[in-house]
Amino acid sequence: MNTLPFHSRVAEFTNAGAQLVLSVVCRATSWVGLAARSSGTAIAFALAAGLAALSSEAHAIEFKLKKGGQFELCRDMAANLKAFPDLLPQPFDMPFDPALTNFRTIEWESLDPLEHVSKLRQYVIYRHDRHRKKTAEEREADWQREKPALLEMARAGEIALEHAYFDANHDGKREPVYRFGRYRWPATYDPRGWVYAWNIFVLPEDDPKAVNQWSLYSKHPLNPFYYKGRIFYFNPGSLIVYEPNILFEGRSLSLLDICYLSLPSK
Repeated sequence: MNTLPFHSRVAEFTNAGAQLVLSVVCRATSWVGLAARSSGTAIAFALAAGLAALSSEAHAIEFKLKKGGQFELCRDMAANLKAFPDLLPQPFDMPFDPALTNFRTIEWESLDPLEHVSKLRQYVIYRHDRHRKKTAEEREADWQREKPALLEMARAGEIALEHAYFDANHDGKREPVYRFGRYRWPATYDPRGWVYAWNIFVLPEDDPKAVNQWSLYSKHPLNPFYYKGRIFYFNPGSLIVYEPNILFEGRSLSLLDICYLSLPSK
């Protein structure tokens, strides 16, 4: 969805995309997953366009706190979303109300994907081997299959790679954390009118334990943020706030869902 000079085929899909969005947004499911599994990016573009059209015709969205009301973080997150009445049903832009001073954003630094191809390779490996069961040959085959398209997109400026340093898994140590952006979605509070659906990952040499944790979530768009100086994650597709599980030992979830938000039923 490249700023958005829409692909010439997008118009063919816009009406169908809007109808599909209507059927899924109120169930708070991740339509990013639907777009990512489609056969071409034109369908993803149309889904985004359909959602933007839907939002522009609807009344202001009010997110409800469904689970986690006993936690101050969850109550503050609900209040924060309420402060931005023009957010889309899946708010991939993540603005924070300056009045809610417990929140703080991550300071990301942009990287040139063409100068960090090895990091793109690592992301592709995670995405296709989330449970870390493939052989080295299978992982390399996954990378070689996606490499030409990714490099072409990188040369065209159609993907993004960024990094920051923070304690991604609450183990008391800061590590380099990367985020990869491929799919762009409308955003009412970003001056560009769109944001990436970011996927985050960690390199094996930086934190082997974090690699095992984050490979499980490599397909999920996540927005990390600080709350009272600690890292949490917001999934804009399912409207869930996650906390890293410091007791994670490889047989349990490495992210604990502590806040569920929802849209009111129609």
